[in-house]
Amino acid sequence: MAVKKGISIIVLLSLLSFSALSAGDALSLRISSFRVLKATSPIGGAKEILETVANVAPGDIVEWQLVATNSANKTVRDVVLLLPIPAGTSYIAGTASSLRISKAGSPMIVVPEFSYDNGRTFGRPPLLKSVQVTLKKIKVNRLVKVDPVEYTHARWVLPILTPNSTIKVSLRTKVN
Repeated sequence: MAVKKGISIIVLLSLLSFSALSAGDALSLRISSFRVLKATSPIGGAKEILETVANVAPGDIVEWQLVATNSANKTVRDVVLLLPIPAGTSYIAGTASSLRISKAGSPMIVVPEFSYDNGRTFGRPPLLKSVQVTLKKIKVNRLVKVDPVEYTHARWVLPILTPNSTIKVSLRTKVN
C-alpha cells in the first residue's frame, strides 16, 4: 500500500512539472500508469494486458505513458517531454519508446535520452559517470557505465510538434 501512495504522489508531482514545460496553452500533457500483466490468449501464446494501476507490489512492472497534444493551429518548436522515473521503481532497460515524426516532410526518429543525476545531465545510453576508486593507495577517477536501474529521468526532445497532432511516449519500470 505504501508503494501505491508513493507512486501516486510522484504522478501528481510529475503532472505539475509537465505543465511547467508546456508551450503556453497550445500543448496539453497527460500521464498515465498501467500495471503490465501477462496472460495467455485463448488461441495460445502469451500476451500483455495493461491494467490501470490501483495497487502495486514489489516486482510489478508499471508502464508510464505521456501523451502530448498540440491543439493549436500552429507548430510548436523545441518540445521537451520529461518523464521522471518514480522513486521506489527502477527503469527497465530498452523499454523507452522512440518516436517517428515528420520534420519538413522528412521522417525523423526521436530517441529518448536519460539522466542518472536527477535531471541535471542527459545522454543516450550507454551513460558513463566518474567514480573515485583507490588503486595502490592512490585515489583516481574512473569512468564507469551507469546501470539503467540508476536512471532518474527520461526525456524526448522534439524539434517540432505539428498543429493538431498527438504523440505518445512510454517507458516501463519495476517496483522495488
